Amino acid sequence: GPFGMPFKVPADKSASLLLIGLGTGIAPFRALVKHLYTEVGDWEGKVRLLYGARSGLELLYMNDKRDDFARYYDEKTFAAFKALSPRPNWADPIAWDFAIEDRAEEIWNMLDDDHTFVYVAGLAPVRDALDDLFASIGGEAWPKRKAELIASDRWVELLY
Repeated sequence: GPFGMPFKVPADKSASLLLIGLGTGIAPFRALVKHLYTEVGDWEGKVRLLYGARSGLELLYMNDKRDDFARYYDEKTFAAFKALSPRPNWADPIAWDFAIEDRAEEIWNMLDDDHTFVYVAGLAPVRDALDDLFASIGGEAWPKRKAELIASDRWVELLY
C-alpha cells in the first residue's frame, strides 16, 4: 500500500506468523505474504492466515486463493482458514470457532511458542472475539499469554 508495511517482518526466518484479518483487514496480509515469499524468500516459519467476514461480500480484498495467495506462498509453511458468519444477513458474529476447530491445538501451540508473532487487522470488535476464541482453546492461560505477547512486541493490532 501507499503507507508501507504495517507489520514488521521478524528478522528470524524461522519465526511463525499468525495473521488474523477481519473483512478489509485482509488487505495488509496480502502485501505481507507477498513480501515474505517473493522478497524475503526462504521463509521457514509457519504462516497461518485466519480471515473472516460476516459474508463473502465483505471479503472485498480477498481474491480467490488460487489466483492471489497461491502465487506467493510456499505450501510447506503457509495455510489459510476462512470464517464466515453462519447467518450473514443477520448480526451474527463470525464463526471463528468453526473455522479453527480442526486446528485449535496447532494455533494454541503457535500462541504458546516464543517465536510466534501475532498480527491482527480489521474492525475493532475482533479483539473481544479473539479473546473469547483463544480463551476457549487456551483456558485460564490465555490472558497471561496475551500479556506476554504484547509485552514482547509479538502481538500487534491494526484495528479501526
